[in-house]
Formats: sequence, structure tokens, C-alpha cells
Amino acid sequence: TANAREWTAEFDAFRRPDLGLPVLGLYPGREHAITVTIRDAAGNERTADPLTYVTPTLPSEAGELPPLRTSVPAPTLAEPGIRLLSVRRSRMDDPDFGLGYGLLLALDEAGDVVWTYRTDVQISDVERLANGNLLYLTADFRAVEIDMLGNEVAAWHAAGRPQREGSGLPVETQALHHEILELPWGNLLALGA
Repeated sequence: TANAREWTAEFDAFRRPDLGLPVLGLYPGREHAITVTIRDAAGNERTADPLTYVTPTLPSEAGELPPLRTSVPAPTLAEPGIRLLSVRRSRMDDPDFGLGYGLLLALDEAGDVVWTYRTDVQISDVERLANGNLLYLTADFRAVEIDMLGNEVAAWHAAGRPQREGSGLPVETQALHHEILELPWGNLLALGA
């Protein structure tokens, strides 16, 4: 196809295959061929027979995924890499429409979806951390770190938020909002109230 591609993902000896090894960038609703090669400390390699995997299609229910239209006058001039978007939804006639909806989308250079993550609360900011994980803030004043497989790694919540309780560590503030940043030495900085 027009957006067929091939790439290599390498994992060091510290990665635990039993916890999953993310193969990222697969297009939805397509069959993919995956070849696994294992190399030992001496450099000996063994390659398994290729695996095939059909990725799930994107949601088709109304309101689950925004309509995507990409206009790139010169696709070869697009910056290479992935764009990460936080998607919110709203409807003028229904103020509660988007309250239980949060979506992260990763798009390739052509604007095609290559990764999604859905949650039950609006996401107000998302950042990629130095360790490769994602950190996002929610509209209900939480900060959540996930790995690229969607597993929650860590969480924090504003101790004074209306819901009071929450998963993860409480932070002495009324709200965590708008933006969160990872500082060069690994600490996190967020706006509070």
C-alpha cells in the first residue's frame, strides 16, 4: 500500500518480554508481518518464523473518534515522526457529552492513526517522558503515567479536589491543571490551585 513501511524495534536485556514488548506504529485494521530475532550475549542470533497480526479497526461509533482529514500539500516536506494529540469532545446542546471521554491519538507524517489510548475522563495535557512513557493530566485533577501499552505506571491526584479520593499519591493542592512538565532531573512540575 501507499503507506507500507518496515522498521526495526530493538529491546535490551533489561526488558521483560513477559510484561510485553511494545511494537508501535502499526496501522489499524491491517495485517502486519512481525519477525522476531533473539540475540544472546555472544552475538548468536535465532530468528523465528514470521508472525502475522491484524490490528483492531478504529472505533466506528459516532462520537468515539473525530473525523480526521489531513491536507499536506507536499507530504515529503512533512516533519518525520509521530504527532501526539489529546482529543476532547463537546456538543453545544449537551454540556455533559464529553465528560466521560478522553482520547490520545498518535499520527504519522501522513496524518494516519498509528496509536490510540482511551480513558473515561477528559485529558487536559500530555507529555512524553524521558523514559518513553506518557504523562497526562485529567479534567478531574489527576496526573497519570502510562507506558505505551496503556498500563498505568504511576498516578497522583489533587488531595483537595471535589472527589477527594483518587488513585495514586495525593498532592497537597486543590487542583492539578493545564500543564505538567518533566524537569531535566526527573521531577515533575504542574500547575496547582
